[in-house]
Amino acid sequence: DQGVSEAVAGEELLAVFSQTPFYPESGGQVADQGLVFSSKGKAEVLEVYRWGGLILHRLRVLEGRLRQGDRVRLEVFSERRFSTARHHTATHLLHAALRRVLGEHVRQAGSLVAPDRLRFDFTHFEALRPEEIRAVEELVNARIREDLPVEVKVVPLREAQAMGAMALFGEKYGERVRVVSIGDFSLELCGGTHVKHTGELGFFKIISEGSVSAGVRRVEALAGEPALKWIFALEDERRRLAELLHCSQRELERQVQRLLEKVKELEREVRRLKSGGLRKTLEEKLSEVREVSGVKVLCTEVSARDPAEMREMGDFFRDKLGSGVVFLYAVNEGKVQLLAMVTRDLSRKIPAGKLLQNVAQVVGGRGGGRPEMAQGGGTHPEGVSRIKETLFSELKRLLSG
Repeated sequence: DQGVSEAVAGEELLAVFSQTPFYPESGGQVADQGLVFSSKGKAEVLEVYRWGGLILHRLRVLEGRLRQGDRVRLEVFSERRFSTARHHTATHLLHAALRRVLGEHVRQAGSLVAPDRLRFDFTHFEALRPEEIRAVEELVNARIREDLPVEVKVVPLREAQAMGAMALFGEKYGERVRVVSIGDFSLELCGGTHVKHTGELGFFKIISEGSVSAGVRRVEALAGEPALKWIFALEDERRRLAELLHCSQRELERQVQRLLEKVKELEREVRRLKSGGLRKTLEEKLSEVREVSGVKVLCTEVSARDPAEMREMGDFFRDKLGSGVVFLYAVNEGKVQLLAMVTRDLSRKIPAGKLLQNVAQVVGGRGGGRPEMAQGGGTHPEGVSRIKETLFSELKRLLSG
């Protein structure tokens, strides 16, 4: 890339300043944003990051022009910086609390610190139970209420290690390091921004916990204003639910339980009504029974949603026949379900599995099972019109053998 000496409104550029208050993206913490003012122009700071020994600022010129060598005033968005600092301090408190609740095996495995949230990955072998999440939240909020001092020192690496400061696994550190301590609760090597006292966090809330990979869990949490907004949103949702269910917020759980019981009751009634209607339909199908070489045979298409429902239908027909063969088929979403049932007195001469295997070929399928019951399927529904003919032919062959 070539250097430029000037940029005008609407253009973007990378700039290096002799001094900068902007924090570059580093250690999981997002970069600061803000504004740049000169006598002839104004620009917004979109990104800040390190490149070798330089701190690069990606700018978009908003007004006028910026020229190389201009004397400028740099302004960091303070509320954004402060909210990010809250979440960074909250990350340290979270890490320490997790180690106390879950055990010393917990180590940081990644993080994101932003103005609106924090994300913390850590080593652990199983999902956190609700009571463990609550214990971590209570520990962090207790430290917030204590308004512990957050102190920053730059010391030799060996001294920091002797102090017991937590370091990121695999991270390379120089001879002198920055140590952030929070009372006697947390001590970590860290180069990020922090609040002065834990009370500035206000409130801490974990909003999700899940798996990242084998042995690594992830927690997302909020501190300060974002946490308060999350609580407000939750309250609004409870209020809307209470209005929908025509009850007070305190009665929500009881009202939902009553509704679930009502749903179960209605589902039982639907099953009863469907069972009565289905029984009538199945009884009507008994008129399709015919005899093949002296054996009663029912071969018919049914409306079965799954193999289990088809077995129930087969049981009904078999019991009604007393002695005979039941062969059912159903077409669902371009696939054919098949069921063959043979009463025990005929199963030696007409094995259900063998019967189904031979008939299934006309629908491009296969299947198998016991001598008295077999199931299968096919992928050529256009072949169902040949099922009866094939079945009767196969039965005659088996009975004449």
